[in-house]
Amino acid sequence: MSFVWTIAEQHKGILKDVSFELLARGRSLADEVDTKLASVVIGYGVGQEELSRLIAGGADEVYSVQHPALEEFSCESYSAVLQNLIKTWNPSIILASATTQGRTLMPHVAVKVHTGLTADCTELAIEPGTDNLLQTRPAIGGNIMATIKTPDHRPQMATIRPKSNKVLKPDSSRVGQIIEVLVLESLLDSRVKIIGYREGNTGFVNLEEADIVVAGGRGFKKSENFSMLDEAATRLGGVVGATRDAVDRGWISYPHQIGLSGKTISSRLYVGAGISGSIQHLAGIKTCETIVSINSDPEANLHKVADFGIVGDLFEVMPELIRQLGGKSSDLDIPQEKTSSQTEKKIFRTRTSASPYARVNKAHVKELKTIVGQGNVIVDEERLESYSHDETDASEYAVIPEVVVLPSTTEEVSKIMKLANRENIPVTPRGAGSGLSGGAIPCFGGILISVEKMNSLIELDVDNMVAEVEAGMITNEFAQEVQERGLFFAGYPMSLETCFIGGNIAENAGGGKAVKYGVTGRYIMGLEMVTPTGDIVRLGGKAPKDVSGYDLKQLIVGSEGTLGIVTKATIRLIGLPTVSADLLVLFDTPRQAIDAVPVIIKSGIVPTGLEFMDRLSAQTSCRYLNESLPYGEAGAMLLIELDGNNSKQVEADLLTVGELCMQSSATQVFVAEDSNTKERIWNVRRNVAEAFKVFSPVQSLEDIVVPTSRIPELIPELERVSQKYGMLIPCYGHAGDGNLHATLVKDPEMSMETWKVNEDAALKEIYRITMGFGGKISGEHGIGLKRKSYLKDLIDPVELDLMRGIKKAWDPKNILNPGKIFD
Repeated sequence: MSFVWTIAEQHKGILKDVSFELLARGRSLADEVDTKLASVVIGYGVGQEELSRLIAGGADEVYSVQHPALEEFSCESYSAVLQNLIKTWNPSIILASATTQGRTLMPHVAVKVHTGLTADCTELAIEPGTDNLLQTRPAIGGNIMATIKTPDHRPQMATIRPKSNKVLKPDSSRVGQIIEVLVLESLLDSRVKIIGYREGNTGFVNLEEADIVVAGGRGFKKSENFSMLDEAATRLGGVVGATRDAVDRGWISYPHQIGLSGKTISSRLYVGAGISGSIQHLAGIKTCETIVSINSDPEANLHKVADFGIVGDLFEVMPELIRQLGGKSSDLDIPQEKTSSQTEKKIFRTRTSASPYARVNKAHVKELKTIVGQGNVIVDEERLESYSHDETDASEYAVIPEVVVLPSTTEEVSKIMKLANRENIPVTPRGAGSGLSGGAIPCFGGILISVEKMNSLIELDVDNMVAEVEAGMITNEFAQEVQERGLFFAGYPMSLETCFIGGNIAENAGGGKAVKYGVTGRYIMGLEMVTPTGDIVRLGGKAPKDVSGYDLKQLIVGSEGTLGIVTKATIRLIGLPTVSADLLVLFDTPRQAIDAVPVIIKSGIVPTGLEFMDRLSAQTSCRYLNESLPYGEAGAMLLIELDGNNSKQVEADLLTVGELCMQSSATQVFVAEDSNTKERIWNVRRNVAEAFKVFSPVQSLEDIVVPTSRIPELIPELERVSQKYGMLIPCYGHAGDGNLHATLVKDPEMSMETWKVNEDAALKEIYRITMGFGGKISGEHGIGLKRKSYLKDLIDPVELDLMRGIKKAWDPKNILNPGKIFD
């Protein structure tokens, strides 16, 4: 068996020059550890004479995989072949050329065999005393090497830049073996894939890479009935997914969740059973090739986007589907009709009887249908539940609205608000429902207005570098559209793939790039909105300057939907940066890492992003992703991003920042220059919160903010609170602007009664400490419903009265998003 493999490339039976460059590098590595070198040739028509050139060029063995279907490169087919070769011979190192073929094939294979890939290498070596593959290059400080290694992954994979290795002189006297590999027709069928759970990682399901996903929702009634999903998924060769409702009810674990903070999937086939289709879930499946919906409700949203819809009883359709797939359904727990006394207890609440507002009645619903059309008014309880919560704990905060309305124009929103004013009905505006403060929860029931159908890019004015966009457009889609024209929306929230522009404005959302580019409000030049009394008003516009009276548009930004409903926005754009680079910097302690932050900021170099992760956060996220970062024994790390349009300047800044970190007690500085490595380390940061949900779904995600110079004092205080109340408080977040996500995570062994008491006490203490450092209790998530009881005790009473006065003047009946920020 050969320890090192190289992947040769051929065209019409002739080997390419890069195949022999790879052999030179592979030969060097194989000689370092005294093992064999093999070259893998996938194609058709490559003769024995041509294969013998690989032996002469340095290979000990050649694995020849030839078939007419492999004559032209196909990522799916070549990947399937390579995966099976790996399973059969189990190499330790695989090298490919960083050509179009290699850059396409190797990431695909790496994902499929659950290993790491180091891309675009120029120098490789074997770590002394081990068999670990290293990428090495001169780096920061003169005595530190930027090394990227994957000791926990086998095979270790890398792509090598063409012309970075000299071809060895051919030696026709070399003796080697050419092994012909038989190819089965089914192996070449791109529809045949092995998908499932990663070994050794309990609870991880590979949803994002799955070719087929069978997902279930609340229609299954209870967790036992999810066995139907398991059976159907197994028969189809797929994996099981679920809605947030199913996860919240404890029917299935969090890694199966699709949409919002769950997974966004791009499967070839998605089957959704018992799923009404919330906007959040639909956002998670929008790139699936074929969507099949099974639901008894013909008006279910999932039916409307599905390629094929089956309207029928779930407990008749699913068993029949399983039978047709060759399975058995006789053991399935099919629920019988229940009496009212047997009805399953709901975890969702309805409005309280003591509400000061009028209830929605049939006449109101009829009038709403007249305004927006019958298909845009939702009163079915099963579909209403999808709008009862945001990303806060549904069991604690969710409230079912009495009716959901989906307007398409500003004028329709205006008519709804006038109806609500006339009848004294509360109205809750909603974007994607991705908020973390309960801001979109209809705590008094009433009417919920979702802007999901107001989702168009109205105008992209390249000359003035502004865009006019509707409030329901997904932020990521907007960002991608403007990038295609060389422009950049810099108000980047971390949840950009699911959140709406309107929600970003309501919360003044920020994220990983706020250090350099600021938050959403910096880019809002104008707004079209509907006031609480139903008037339509235009604030601001395209003009870059405007001091014509009060800047009311900035009052609306961050008002959490309590002062008006934004329907359109004029957004300032900037030029798209063309160069970026990232550093992963390790420190022995969190204090050392945090101490480095003000040093970097004061240097005059403004990083695009400056993220902090303590050891617990990094380890937990890596385990969740089955990822390996070189954090070793580090107690904390900084993830630093730099960008610009001048590559030399970005490189100079990179070196300067790295040297500053070394002077600030960093133990190692790693440079992530290729896109694959950048994505790996940023993916770890983005998935910290999701990883802790697997450990314990009960937690409180906070976003306290302090002046950057006070961060070093804050960290030990958080550690003290963690120990005092017997809970984990991993700390990570946007250290560059003082905004940290100190997340209170319940110990699975702690009772809920104890948790509730300790959570409340810990939050009060953390908020008091934060305010004492000159900070605030929320830097980007907002107050909403979740934090309002704490705000009143921490804010200046005069400031609170001023806010109440503004609310009273704008919304005299207090019908727009009542119960948020303050009472």
